[in-house]
Amino acid sequence: MIKIGQLYLNRGVYNGTRVVSEAWIDKVSSFKIATNNAQPFGPSYGYFWWIGNIHGRDYFWAHGYGGQFIVVVPDIKLVVTATNTCSVVSTATSNQQWNSTIAFIMNKIIIVC
Repeated sequence: MIKIGQLYLNRGVYNGTRVVSEAWIDKVSSFKIATNNAQPFGPSYGYFWWIGNIHGRDYFWAHGYGGQFIVVVPDIKLVVTATNTCSVVSTATSNQQWNSTIAFIMNKIIIVC
């Protein structure tokens, strides 16, 4: 997940090698639709990336089933990844973990950077 985040942070380049075009990075990480915050911290959506601004910083992020997160904040060159477990906990606990994780990233990590 860190490698994917770094690839997007570096606008399609990983370890000095262009993997995808800058145009693709721009396309997938830019506004396509307003979501009315269908996901917390996701007021807008691109292609597979939620897009927003918090604490004066633009970000985009992706999430996977069960609470995997990749958050990219380009202007401060930050990539944050996190995982949760959902297979051994109740749906309510899994949902709480998910919400707590994204809130922690947005309100505790990004704000101090």
